[in-house]
Amino acid sequence: MLIDNGRVPADTGARLRFLWNEVQVDPEYRYYAISLRENEVGVGPTQVCRRRVDDTGETHDELYLTGSGWVPTTELTDAQSGDRGTKATELSPGTAEVFIDVQDGRPASFEPKDGKYTYYAWMDDDKFSVDDARGVIRTWTSPQGYRMENKYTFDEGWVRSYLRQDVDTDRKSGRLKEITEEEAARFKEIVDARRWQA
Repeated sequence: MLIDNGRVPADTGARLRFLWNEVQVDPEYRYYAISLRENEVGVGPTQVCRRRVDDTGETHDELYLTGSGWVPTTELTDAQSGDRGTKATELSPGTAEVFIDVQDGRPASFEPKDGKYTYYAWMDDDKFSVDDARGVIRTWTSPQGYRMENKYTFDEGWVRSYLRQDVDTDRKSGRLKEITEEEAARFKEIVDARRWQA
């Protein structure tokens, strides 16, 4: 069973870039959580291992240790053999990052690794200009693989939203038109101006 469930607080992109550069979660590896057999993954002590099979078919297992990084280990083999009272649960690379972040005492980030978002204007069907948009959202895929979305508000800036899903399922009317970051910035100025004129 593949676990992909990183429920930890969001943090800055800088912290995520630090994690990516230092921990180097590599897609060529398969990642596993090692935990006590009677515990749910993430409840109680959990270690992260990774496995790579080289061109000769030899298996290489490594364990992540705070302060040391990835070191050779037999923990994964032992857990899979059932001889140690531990179990191995496969993780997605993104979830492995989250577990490592928690182990190192760093909250994980759900912001895009490259800092880039896709922007959409929420328009009535008969409108075409961003100046007439009902709202603007930005979307991205988190490092953990989740589809994320924010909407812009005057009082709080970018906040979590589900507008794209609401429009796609006809719970809300209108359509979403992809726009540039510059157009999104212009919409923010329009919203701010409207607020002060009210």
